[in-house]
Amino acid sequence: MWRIACAALEEDWRRLPDEERAWIHSRLARIAALQERMHALFEAADGATHCRLCRGACCDRGKYHVTLANLLALLAQGQPLPPFDAAAPCPMLDGAACRLKVTQRPFNCVSFVCGPVEDALGAAGAAEFYGSERQLRAVYEDFVRRYAGGGLNGFLLAAARLEGRSALERIDLAPRGAAC
Repeated sequence: MWRIACAALEEDWRRLPDEERAWIHSRLARIAALQERMHALFEAADGATHCRLCRGACCDRGKYHVTLANLLALLAQGQPLPPFDAAAPCPMLDGAACRLKVTQRPFNCVSFVCGPVEDALGAAGAAEFYGSERQLRAVYEDFVRRYAGGGLNGFLLAAARLEGRSALERIDLAPRGAAC
C-alpha cells in the first residue's frame, strides 16, 4: 500500500498547479523553521545523550508517523520518497539514525520530549519548546484542513482511508453548485 500511495502522490505532485505548490512551499518553510528551532532546543538540553542512554526507545514506536506534509517536503526538494520497512521499529530508521532531516521529520518525532530532556530544557526552554510546538501543530493542521490525506495520524493510515482518492484532493472547497 505504501508504494502505491507514494507513486500516486508523486504523480499528483507533478501535476500540481504552481499556485498550489506555492501554498505548500510556504507552509513547508514554516514547518522547517519551527522544527529547526525545536531541534536546537533539544540539542541545547543535550537530547542526543538522553536518547543514547535509553537507546532511542521513542523511535521504536514511530511506525506510522510520517505525514503528507513530510512527504511533500521531500518531493519539494526533489528527493525520492523513502521505502517503508514494516519490520523496522520505525520505517524511517536507517540503522541507528533517522534517514529524514530534522526539517522533514514527522510532527510527533520533533514535538515529543521525554522527562529527562524536558527537565534539562528548564522552565524557559520548555515554555519556548511548547510554544513552538503549538505553532507547528497549527501549520500541520493547515494540511489537515486542506487535503484529504493531510491527517496527523500518518500518511499510510490516510492512504488506507482514502481508498484510491488523491491525498492532495482539496477538502476545503465547497462542492460545485453548493450554496455559500
